[in-house]
Amino acid sequence: TPPRIADVPKAVGLHSVPALVARPSAAEVRGWDLTLQRLLPHIDGALSIARIAAYAKVDMPLVVGGVRALCAAGWVQLVDIFAYSNAYAATAKLRE
Repeated sequence: TPPRIADVPKAVGLHSVPALVARPSAAEVRGWDLTLQRLLPHIDGALSIARIAAYAKVDMPLVVGGVRALCAAGWVQLVDIFAYSNAYAATAKLRE
């Protein structure tokens, strides 16, 4: 069962990264729409909506709608891909 009913995100951007909150059972997934079944293996918390669409070979509007439905059902949360793009390194000033 999904963890809880969540708010539907207003906008699912192409650079948003869906991450599973809970792993659905095989029996639950069998009852889902075929598009959602095709997307699920690619929702890993690292791939963006655009990459999921390309890897799953599904049209972008269907991916966006599917991810919104999974968010609304509480299975998925969105993470902004730009959170992964920042890089931090220690400098010599760290010792000061």
